[in-house]
Amino acid sequence: MRIGILGGTFNPIHYGHLVLAEGAFQRLNLNRLIFVPSNIPPHKRRVRIASALERYRMVRLAIKDNPHFEVSRVEIDHKGTSYSVSTLKELKKIFGEDTTLFFITGSDSLRELFSWKDIDEIFILDHKTSSKMEFILNPNHQFTGYLWLVPEATKAYLNMLGVYALSTKKTKGVSNTYTCNLK
Repeated sequence: MRIGILGGTFNPIHYGHLVLAEGAFQRLNLNRLIFVPSNIPPHKRRVRIASALERYRMVRLAIKDNPHFEVSRVEIDHKGTSYSVSTLKELKKIFGEDTTLFFITGSDSLRELFSWKDIDEIFILDHKTSSKMEFILNPNHQFTGYLWLVPEATKAYLNMLGVYALSTKKTKGVSNTYTCNLK
């Protein structure tokens, strides 16, 4: 089985999240895509956000009519700070070794990616467990300028897939999905 995991604060969830999720679902030939709202996002501690339960409910309402989208409480039920590495390990235990997880993150996370807790473990997890890490990057988005932060050894594993997305002007544009098969 091929499952996409789209984590984030979702404060609030918006059309950009939904369109990117649908694009990733189709382009990566996923069986399902699971939204994972963070409980306490470590990189947004100084930003005022809705409660985890409110954000979970917003996601649930936003995806209710899409049969291949789900929302998980895995980070909310954890009760502490949300770390992607812990979530991916937990989801891998839940779904088993025969499932390929596609961890999807937006371009707004790129500039902070290498400050994430145990980011190297995510890359090792990727290699050991048939998981993949996906970056949904809009070429017109301000954060794609941070692509230079990605180590050259990591860039060697980036493959581009076209995904439709909403631009900041709310018109239809084309984004790119960078598929990271990290070793």
